[in-house]
Amino acid sequence: MHRYTVFISMLIHISRRNTVIKKSGLTIPCHWDRKVMEEILRRPVAKGELAIIEVYGCISAKFNPLMHGRADSTVTYVGRNEAMAFRQFLRNESVVFTYLLNAPLDNLFKEGIRAYVSWVLAVLRPDALTISSLQLMQLIRETDEVIPIHVSTIAGVRSAKDLERFLDIRPSRIVPHHDLGKDWRALDEVVACAEKNEVEVELLVTESCLFSCPIRDAHYSHIAQPANSTDSHYHEWCKNEKKQSPGEYLRAGGATRPEDLYLLEQRGVRLFKISGRDRPAGEMPGVVVAYQKRQYDGDFFRLLDVAPVVKKEYPYISNRALDGFLKNYPQESQEAQKRYCDQWTLRLYQEGNFRTRDVR
Repeated sequence: MHRYTVFISMLIHISRRNTVIKKSGLTIPCHWDRKVMEEILRRPVAKGELAIIEVYGCISAKFNPLMHGRADSTVTYVGRNEAMAFRQFLRNESVVFTYLLNAPLDNLFKEGIRAYVSWVLAVLRPDALTISSLQLMQLIRETDEVIPIHVSTIAGVRSAKDLERFLDIRPSRIVPHHDLGKDWRALDEVVACAEKNEVEVELLVTESCLFSCPIRDAHYSHIAQPANSTDSHYHEWCKNEKKQSPGEYLRAGGATRPEDLYLLEQRGVRLFKISGRDRPAGEMPGVVVAYQKRQYDGDFFRLLDVAPVVKKEYPYISNRALDGFLKNYPQESQEAQKRYCDQWTLRLYQEGNFRTRDVR
């Protein structure tokens, strides 16, 4: 099952020219749990299923002056030595490992940043980097012209113009704003620009964030500060917004059913990102298998990356009952999308396929 990932790993080390992936696959989060990762990686992949293309992750704030795209208190604590041992484990499994340097950053001279970046490049030696700051990408390119750079979703790329800002650093991949999972006009524009410049497109498929969230940037800036170890108030706000307008549960741009990945493939997307570094590691094998098999019979929200602090308050939504939802999703206006999601939510509720979790 690892021949493809070995091939990609070889290419990114021996070629300065970007290699665009033609075969679809999954990228999955690292919880630094070897037992769970072995269960995922060593499961035989049947014909027609999606392969694991890579694993991504980063270490804890105590050893990481850059922070990352999750509140540090919600992710697995791991130090540099443990990370190096796990990185070697992934190398032995012939799996590509991408390291996250993805917190918003406007000051490259913050104490410890350059030494930390040097450790990542020279000692940890990941196969690729996911970065949100253009300044940091430029710093990396000053010392390493070859390592693949992935533009993080936190950079908020929603258009070809947004992507063009990063082309000088020769990115190998773009993870667009999660809204593009439901905004196909913008997705088509980004995919066309990416293909023209030989850049892969990787799209989030298990993200539950509000569509066009007004506090998205503030949230990411908050968790980029070492003093802010929790972000529960942001998740509480998001939960309350959805409770007041239940159609927003379905409108989340980064939420795509395993059965609907083909709709994104038809638009040129080949890589699908499963988020969830802040969810229990033991949940990941079931989530990954559902997306590998492209089918799931159960609660759609069990697949999604919902913050643990509020997940118990989210409703049950039947994944099977959502057949046809994304295929017929309107693209003419946000108003039409809101009406569509409200209509679906009402119908699901009336059928018993949208309900609170205490109802059996």
